[in-house]
Amino acid sequence: MLAVSLMLILVKAFWPLTSASDVCRIVNWRFPAEHKALKGHVIANVSVQTSSACETACHQEPNCVSCNFNREELTCQLSDSSEQTHPENMADAPGWTYKAFEDYCIGNTCGWGTTCQVGYGNLEGYRCKCCFDGAQCTEGNFAAHFPHGSHYDMLRYNAQVIEIDSSFTASAWFKTSMAPSSSIQTIFSVNTQYLDGAFFMRLGSGTIRVRVKNIAIDVDSNDLRNGNWHHFAFTWTRATGDWKIFLNGSESFQGTALAPGYALLSGYFVLGQDQDTYNGGYDPKQGFRGILFGVNMWSRVLSKHEIARIASFSSSQVEGDLVKWSDFYPRDAGSQGGIEINCPAKCT
Repeated sequence: MLAVSLMLILVKAFWPLTSASDVCRIVNWRFPAEHKALKGHVIANVSVQTSSACETACHQEPNCVSCNFNREELTCQLSDSSEQTHPENMADAPGWTYKAFEDYCIGNTCGWGTTCQVGYGNLEGYRCKCCFDGAQCTEGNFAAHFPHGSHYDMLRYNAQVIEIDSSFTASAWFKTSMAPSSSIQTIFSVNTQYLDGAFFMRLGSGTIRVRVKNIAIDVDSNDLRNGNWHHFAFTWTRATGDWKIFLNGSESFQGTALAPGYALLSGYFVLGQDQDTYNGGYDPKQGFRGILFGVNMWSRVLSKHEIARIASFSSSQVEGDLVKWSDFYPRDAGSQGGIEINCPAKCT
């Protein structure tokens, strides 16, 4: 197919370290194919009045490479692929018109866990998009979807172990999907080689269980496994063992004398699974099913005002100094397991 037109538009989207080449998308349209459509790669459906409006919608979606337009139903389908990479998915489709960019991502490999987006920098340019924000591109802006609850579904802390010899705050966003065979959902667990249950948090039927130094506290709550987003925060003071649980930004439970003086050293940290042994003994019936976002730890007790801000999403990208959400991002396919990474995070 021959190139037939060039178009320059401004993509209205935030991008770290924004430059002119980051926000201006230049694409090379190829000849349209009448009564054809690309199947199996649709990322969005848009209602439009004309084929040119469908093309504009594709320009404005950074992951769009091609579009299908139905002139009778006034439907526009945006796809993240084209017949250049998936010719087997082209199909006869009466009433549809298929159109695609020249895909310059072909042959240009971005790093693992990144997405190649065509049309940035110059006519034959592209960019590699990762799940990080911030001036130094270090703040994790992704959500982790645990679809199965199997013992393969977990995220490991990339630093391998954590050292906690101070007071701390742990915080997490979660949204559950109930599994018929499971009444327990583990948000995270930390084990050492010498102690099972060094620190973990899990949900039960109307209960929350937190363990520190294998000492459990159980509190009654409304069932948080209801398919809605919830924010959880736990604070612990090392000197006295004072602790508090915050749910959705509000202080809900508190106590004292929970393992005072304890130091959690060389702890193995995983999300979505309870460890019965050090990095092992995973039970799928206690695995998490749903979406996790923003799991962080701080080496101090955060104030109730700080926790309320984090729980309001106004500080959703604030990461801990002890454990950072970005350090759970899988570094390769093997560390991702069966987990789906949604980038950017969408808390809906």
